[in-house]
Amino acid sequence: MSSDNGTAIGERPAKRPRTDETNEFHEAQSLATGLGDMARDAAFWLDCTPVVFQAESTLFRVPKHRFVELSSVFRDMFSVPSGSHHQIEGISEEKPIIVQDSVEDFRALLSYLYPAPNSGRINHVSCWVSILSLSHKYQMESVLADAVKVLTVRDDVPRLTIFNLNARYGPFPNWKSNALRKFCQDEPPLSAEEMSVVGFEVGAQIAHIRELRLRNKRKDMADMLSTLVEKNR
Repeated sequence: MSSDNGTAIGERPAKRPRTDETNEFHEAQSLATGLGDMARDAAFWLDCTPVVFQAESTLFRVPKHRFVELSSVFRDMFSVPSGSHHQIEGISEEKPIIVQDSVEDFRALLSYLYPAPNSGRINHVSCWVSILSLSHKYQMESVLADAVKVLTVRDDVPRLTIFNLNARYGPFPNWKSNALRKFCQDEPPLSAEEMSVVGFEVGAQIAHIRELRLRNKRKDMADMLSTLVEKNR
């Protein structure tokens, strides 16, 4: 016997297809199939995992991809296998990576790595000195090259700063000779600190060249300055 709707008595009516779930299943299958054909863009597949640093008593939290890209020191640190002590550092405020840098120096480096929108080019000499120092420390070769390029062409870098940076992180092309020229030609005369840095012999030659300049003996001054620069390249 059949019921009015054509279904035999005692038989369970056929379920209506659940259209929404079916569609979701097929979409998920299509997506999974499509992902197998996808390729990650080489330039714009960034690791935006945050990393926390501590400089002095200040915490900084930034995406770690710039440190991975530019610093062999941090690239090696972040490649340590999961679960090790060093890899855990930096994942939270409670467990930051502690850097032995001043807040000002580290902030200057981050300003270079993560420029704020509409912030413009970093301008202060002190910031570029910090960037040069930390890029050398953390083996950021391209950042170091940029800092050297900027500081080389600027006229407002103090002569003792040029001399010290070149001695500590260089040698950089023409930096020592440029510093010696500034010592000989710019005011004021050598300070006691500058004399102790350049050494007594070079300091005495600089003092003599400055004296020739005051006496307007420009040819003698130029000849002696040229000799001084050549001997101290």
